[in-house]
Amino acid sequence: MEYFDTIIVGSGPGGYMSAKLLLEKRKRVALVEKSLFGGVCLNAGCIPKEGLYKLALSESKPEWKVAVQRIQGKVIEIRDTALKSLVSKGLTYIEGEGELIDERVVKVGSRRLTAQHIILACGSKQREPGISPEDILRGLILPKGNVCVVGGGAAGCELAFILRSFGFKVYLVRRDTVLKGYENIPEEFAQKLENKLEEHGVEIVESLRKVNADIVIRATGRVPNFCQERFPFVGVDEKGFVKSDAFLETTACGIFAVGDIISPMGAGYAFEKRKLRSIISFKVKRKALITEKYQS
Repeated sequence: MEYFDTIIVGSGPGGYMSAKLLLEKRKRVALVEKSLFGGVCLNAGCIPKEGLYKLALSESKPEWKVAVQRIQGKVIEIRDTALKSLVSKGLTYIEGEGELIDERVVKVGSRRLTAQHIILACGSKQREPGISPEDILRGLILPKGNVCVVGGGAAGCELAFILRSFGFKVYLVRRDTVLKGYENIPEEFAQKLENKLEEHGVEIVESLRKVNADIVIRATGRVPNFCQERFPFVGVDEKGFVKSDAFLETTACGIFAVGDIISPMGAGYAFEKRKLRSIISFKVKRKALITEKYQS
């Protein structure tokens, strides 16, 4: 058995910031990751998307394959630098799939880890099967010919714009208008965005049947990447989000949840940081209350 103050499952923005803040407080931290360090945002989301967007608007715009390779090279540099920084501060980084076999014990392969607190930061996954925006942004699948992006949310609109900027014929399938269902986004803004996409050369349609596409990309949203069978002590709601209180503690005492496995999803980096501070603050307050109880 290996002993830590905190075990974190998942290394996306929520897991990374949790580890960073706890290491700064000289805590013994284990970080478990089954895929790439940094999660979707770093490897196949906002970071490569921003890089490709800048290349698409540059005068010396490369072809798509070269652009993706260039951006992924920078992603690898960021990923390696960030991980080395945490390890240098004392992080124990473990590659593999974590499973909660007791309320305080996480199994990773043949290893058994235990800690006073566990933070789940499992992230999200694509809602529908098929080719995802992440497959395209990582270069796992190369777009060709007529490209159809299904989904009028932020991810679909961004990807459609970028691919069109690189010269692909792009169709965007959406219901009603783009950004439909997004809170705090006025209808006139959504309509203006749709007009700009069409001016840019993106053909907007309402049905996939109206498109003669060589490749179809599913950008229809994401769902919590949480497997309750691996974490049986943690409750979820009807939509699959982990249940948590105002301090992000789950239905299992001492087990917290951050990031996309709790609602609302995709609240952004600054929101994550604020929530993570709440976790650490709560742990300190609770320890003080317990100490006061036994001293009185």
